[in-house]
Amino acid sequence: MIARRLFVLGLLTAALVAPPRAQQRQRFLYAALPGVGGGNNLKYGGAGILVFDIDHGHRFVRRIPLQGSAPADGRQEAIKGIAAHAGTARLYVSTSRRVAAYDLTTDKLVWEQRYDDRGTDRIALSPDGETIYAPSLGEPKWIIADAATGSPTGSVDKPGRPHNTQFSDDGARVYFEAEGDTRTMSVVDAKTRTIVKEIGPFGNMVRPFTFNGTQTLLFANINDFLGFEIADLKTGAILHHVRRD
Repeated sequence: MIARRLFVLGLLTAALVAPPRAQQRQRFLYAALPGVGGGNNLKYGGAGILVFDIDHGHRFVRRIPLQGSAPADGRQEAIKGIAAHAGTARLYVSTSRRVAAYDLTTDKLVWEQRYDDRGTDRIALSPDGETIYAPSLGEPKWIIADAATGSPTGSVDKPGRPHNTQFSDDGARVYFEAEGDTRTMSVVDAKTRTIVKEIGPFGNMVRPFTFNGTQTLLFANINDFLGFEIADLKTGAILHHVRRD
């Protein structure tokens, strides 16, 4: 039996630790292209999922081609988000058109789903690998889907343009950030699939964010500010406004 551990390192990268034998330990970094910043520009690495060997100077190992239905207009779709789960050996990629699931043992496409004509932004995968929260690029809502098949099982509405999404480490909460006039973040109860708390308001629209392991503090980048803000996850209040001089 192959033992695996998975670390999600960022928006478009994920690292997989897979020791097939007790004497051997392998770690790989997966990066999906073309990503944020480059849009659908193929000049910065082309298109596909790049695999790098972490323990050998991040040496390039292989490229997994993007698979499934091609865009009708022939244009390259832009990668929006990535998530993975070691136990199921699945890698999920969200794009300006769809969400696609890949089997990491074969590098083959398992399923693809289109939840909206404009695609899906930054997905989040539950720690047990069973549920995906997929922010819709065309509607003010997050689609909830079965990670095994991609089939929708529900949704959560939130004003604005759905964007960044993260699960808590224990799988009990999901954190939503939407672009637009709102300057708050929503906390969703993963069991009831309802918004139970708002965090903020922040000093501006929230961008990438993270939180500590005990789920007491949230650290958020905001627009037009070189620095970050710190929020109390219990009360929802903003505690600190940390500016880089």
